[in-house]
Amino acid sequence: MSVVVAYDAGMRSVLARCGLLALTLVPSIALAQPPEQHAGMFLYGLSGGAGKRMTSGTFQSPALPVTAGQPPSDQTIGFLDLTAGMTAAGRLGLLALFEQAGGADTSGGHWGTLGFHGVARLWIAERVWIEGGFGSLNLAFRPPQQSGNNGVTRFWAGSPEAALGGAVFQGKHVTIGVLARYTTAMFDDLRVNHFSVQVELMGRQ
Repeated sequence: MSVVVAYDAGMRSVLARCGLLALTLVPSIALAQPPEQHAGMFLYGLSGGAGKRMTSGTFQSPALPVTAGQPPSDQTIGFLDLTAGMTAAGRLGLLALFEQAGGADTSGGHWGTLGFHGVARLWIAERVWIEGGFGSLNLAFRPPQQSGNNGVTRFWAGSPEAALGGAVFQGKHVTIGVLARYTTAMFDDLRVNHFSVQVELMGRQ
């Protein structure tokens, strides 16, 4: 009899713990469900992280001073990206992307890059999306004796973009996720590649 009583008490304890766990998890699971998207929703996002700027080849321009040298390669830098656009369908978003990459100081001066792209983001699953687009990458040089935008020389080149991301949390109006993004451009014989891993905060209205 005591064994049966002990067994019943143990089962009640297990069931109680399971019930408590279910009460804890169900609201979290409900909050994590992806919100319904439809055409015409406004999307806006901010993402930041770290990555690499890699260059190969040489860049020469009569607009640069002879002491400018070359942009450094294989740098670990920070990235800050802004996105804004609309959903064209439930799983398709059309976005404008601004990409700001960290600069680099050399003995010849300061080099920096930033990009502007038009991209299409396609949700291939409830929490996973792929992205691709095209735009322009800017390569800028500033002499060492200058500051801010003074004396900056800018060069532009066509640039494809590709990204892959997924949601960690999805609320009704806000999504927090992670992404990997790649952009590249050719400036004469110089290729500039950006690769970054970022955390993204995306809002929808």
